[in-house]
Amino acid sequence: MVCVKLDRLGRSTRDVLNLVHELDQKGAFLRILEPAISTDGPMGKMVLTVLGMVAEMELGFIKAFLPVNHTILIKN
Repeated sequence: MVCVKLDRLGRSTRDVLNLVHELDQKGAFLRILEPAISTDGPMGKMVLTVLGMVAEMELGFIKAFLPVNHTILIKN
């Protein structure tokens, strides 16, 4: 399966890893064009997992600080 960008593949790391697992069960693999990752080996699966975790962490930071920034904008 080919995907153009990783951020379009799933809503969470779990979604993406579940898809990779389903593809593995069917004897297929995932190739992502941006960034260039392929799950046909253990290194690609590890990189995909780490990037997914970093993206989720970044989203968590954005959600945590959004109310604080919104309050500051309202006061000014």
